[in-house]
Amino acid sequence: MADYLERRRAMFSFAQSFPDPALEITEQVTVPDFRPRLRAMGLRTGHFLLHAVARASLQIPQFRLRVWQDDIVELNSEQLYCSYVVQNPHTDLNHCRVLFNPDLSAFAAAAKQQEPHAQQARSIILPSPPSSDPASVAAILLSIIPWLRVDGIVHGGCSPIPLFTIGKFSPAPADQLVFNISVSVHHGLVDAYHVSQFVEQLCSNIAEVGGK
Repeated sequence: MADYLERRRAMFSFAQSFPDPALEITEQVTVPDFRPRLRAMGLRTGHFLLHAVARASLQIPQFRLRVWQDDIVELNSEQLYCSYVVQNPHTDLNHCRVLFNPDLSAFAAAAKQQEPHAQQARSIILPSPPSSDPASVAAILLSIIPWLRVDGIVHGGCSPIPLFTIGKFSPAPADQLVFNISVSVHHGLVDAYHVSQFVEQLCSNIAEVGGK
């Protein structure tokens, strides 16, 4: 992996010269309607999609890269914090943070355990814990906006972690669902080609479970 990092540093240095090195792409995807399968498994849509997104981000090498102290680091796949938004009466919204687990059921159970804290906290919980260690950027953040189609998201700056936004679902023929997913990443780490790989892998991950 060291050779790969060295090659990527050239693009990273070039992108760092941009006023804003963020790469933001929105893509429409069509997947099997996974909701009946989730109901049978006793799983919630948000937990399932967060797991599918996190898993895809680990399966595409470029999505495992992060900026740390003006350099590139590669994540330890066993220490990926997965954050998503929950309702909170004190902050309107807050982040529930859970470590990735390859086992979907175990991951969903851990998320359920973490949610009460995020729902009741009186201050905002960061998507990843502040630290002087590179592990502090070992995170992703997913927002699900079921009320809007989400044709595009502009964050107005480059986030230190990948940001994903999923819009509302629309039914499609043959028991399928259509939705848009917006991806925001650092262009020095990820190119549009890698975003296309991520989207393809995400659809595969969803179909693997939801299409059964």
